[in-house]
Amino acid sequence: MHHRYGISISREALRKLLHRKGLSWTRPTYTLAKGDPDRQKKLRETNGSDKKT
Repeated sequence: MHHRYGISISREALRKLLHRKGLSWTRPTYTLAKGDPDRQKKLRETNGSDKKT
């Protein structure tokens, strides 16, 4: 915030501000991309099963 607005705030102050607003400061989580149904079907046909062994 300091570079953009010329003010600075500590992490704890930001955390408390967000908490008062009903928000939380979290890190982004990894999400898997949606699988390709055609490739999954082909793999099942090749392996003869759709479950891991």
